[in-house]
Amino acid sequence: MNFAEFSVAVIRGLGQIFLCGEVEAGVIVTIAICISSPHVALLHVYGSFVGTLSAWAIGIDVAAIRAGLYGYNSALGAAVVAAVANKPYGMDGCFATICAVLCSVGTPLISIFLSVVGTTAQTFPFCAYALLILVMKDHVPRSREQSQVGLGGSDFTKVNISQQDLGDYENIDVDIEKDIQQEVPAVRPTPVATVVAGAKVGDDKCTYGPAPGKCRPTKNAQSTTGGEI
Repeated sequence: MNFAEFSVAVIRGLGQIFLCGEVEAGVIVTIAICISSPHVALLHVYGSFVGTLSAWAIGIDVAAIRAGLYGYNSALGAAVVAAVANKPYGMDGCFATICAVLCSVGTPLISIFLSVVGTTAQTFPFCAYALLILVMKDHVPRSREQSQVGLGGSDFTKVNISQQDLGDYENIDVDIEKDIQQEVPAVRPTPVATVVAGAKVGDDKCTYGPAPGKCRPTKNAQSTTGGEI
């Protein structure tokens, strides 16, 4: 199998994820994944490459390799393991490579067991070996540096909020308070009239008092606002 045939087998392996063994299907699948995440698309291509190479190295039937039957499980396994391994980049690449190799070389063995029930390996190698690698990776010690997420290498353990962001949040609170004040007008207290000096309850300047020793001015008395009551 020459380089051109090998490359076609890798692309067909990506199309086989959706049961399409044509080169065009593999290209479309790769472009679609790349639109969502170029990093994940690269992992798929890398997984299919490792799986196809592993199958060729152990002497698998060339016709099956050319059809991409030893690329799709490895592509899925490498992408999933690297994405959720939560290890630094060197480590998640190692896990992805191991899973891709196992998915490829383990497919004939799984096919033998599943032939008893009259079916092929399908995606069972990917499910079995990816789960195995994900369980094993928990026993690998982390580096001293904080682990990075495999998809993008982003560190989600630190959340930095700038002073500008805090100022924006405060402005939002002020705007909400202004809106509430505009919708619900404030209740203004009734102006309190001044008590005329020397007025007593019962005379013409004071009609009655709200409390002992105090009186309310008559209509002609002046209020605190300067107008008549």
